[in-house]
Amino acid sequence: TPGKGTIFYAVLPRAFRTGEVISKKRKEQVMLPPGSPQILVVEDDPNDRVWIARALQAAGYGVETAATGAEALVSCREKRFDAITLDIILPDMSGRAVLEKLRERGLNQQTPVIVITLLAGKGIVAGFQVIDILSKPVAESEIVLALKRCGVVPRSRRPILVVDDDRSA
Repeated sequence: TPGKGTIFYAVLPRAFRTGEVISKKRKEQVMLPPGSPQILVVEDDPNDRVWIARALQAAGYGVETAATGAEALVSCREKRFDAITLDIILPDMSGRAVLEKLRERGLNQQTPVIVITLLAGKGIVAGFQVIDILSKPVAESEIVLALKRCGVVPRSRRPILVVDDDRSA
């Protein structure tokens, strides 16, 4: 309208000096007490992945996530985890194939694995070293209990307040 003005909004991606755009998939980090058990959550469904990660973080665990079997195997080559939750149905390979590769060699060869899947049944991972098989939908208390059964228990749940105006910090 003439004489009244107009307001326009534009959302532009934040970029590094090299011109790389910051990924929307940037992992949010939750500060936990030193020595908190580290859990790898392997889940292709984004809603389940976020829900499981948040439930474990609230229980005092450090969490890293992977949406595919390939991502999980890369993470397992780079870092040792205290436990792994694994979905059997993944987009790029079966959870059984991931489990088979984990048990062959590497940092996580003996890491406790808890299977969380729609295909619940002891036969789905027969012959593999698995601590527990939980059927979806699963309650967060079931996941935490399964971790406790295999000796993966958080030390302290005291929160740490971080104050910083830069979210990426």
